[in-house]
Amino acid sequence: MTATLEAAPRAASAFRVQREGDLAVVWFDLPGEKVNKFSSSVMIEFAAVVDELERSADIKRVVVASGKPSIFIAGADVSEFSKATSAEQAREYVRFGQQTLHRFSKLPQVTVAAVNGACLGGGCELGPWRGSVRSGWASWMKWRRDRFCSKSQRALRRRANAAAARGRSSTSRAIPSPAA
Repeated sequence: MTATLEAAPRAASAFRVQREGDLAVVWFDLPGEKVNKFSSSVMIEFAAVVDELERSADIKRVVVASGKPSIFIAGADVSEFSKATSAEQAREYVRFGQQTLHRFSKLPQVTVAAVNGACLGGGCELGPWRGSVRSGWASWMKWRRDRFCSKSQRALRRRANAAAARGRSSTSRAIPSPAA
């Protein structure tokens, strides 16, 4: 690595780890901001939280939750995009964020993202659709799909997906479930 990440000084912590037995709840609540977002200093702080979780053999379950009432994580702090002085520095910022989120996804503990509200960018990297949740997410999605999709919608989706699997569709792609 030729570039180094340097965190801007922060007055308050964006993360708080609450322990209850073998459970650790990681609260993300960026002070002074309406939304939680990953700036370079917040990502460095999150990396320290991941370090702590990697070292903690007594923690078996991890929940990441937002302290904001209507948003989980808004993604990257886009105001920092213009602060990179070189392409190498920009690559290093991105690389560090990706490595930290990858380390989180590979924690030995069962990890759950308690998404309550909007979730974008890096928040999606923590979210269950990335595969970091191993606690019945597929069952919940099936229940949600069955509850909020009509039988005809489900039947149409099944037929279209079967046709796509056989290569008979004009797009040859599966039709995803609705995100709502």
